[in-house]
Amino acid sequence: RRGEYVSPLFTLENVVISPHYAGHTYDTWLRRIEMGYQNIVRIANGEEPLYVVNKDVLHSKEKRCE
Repeated sequence: RRGEYVSPLFTLENVVISPHYAGHTYDTWLRRIEMGYQNIVRIANGEEPLYVVNKDVLHSKEKRCE
């Protein structure tokens, strides 16, 4: 989760919550490749990757890229 707000939908037993991909266009495809490349470069340079959701694993030796 990115913020503090939690939707009441998460409490309902008859609702399935799943990630949603907003769109698939040539531009979004290029952007995903660019974001992946930027993160590879950042990790190679010892920097944290962008847009990390689970920041708890960033400093875990088991999850670290070597």
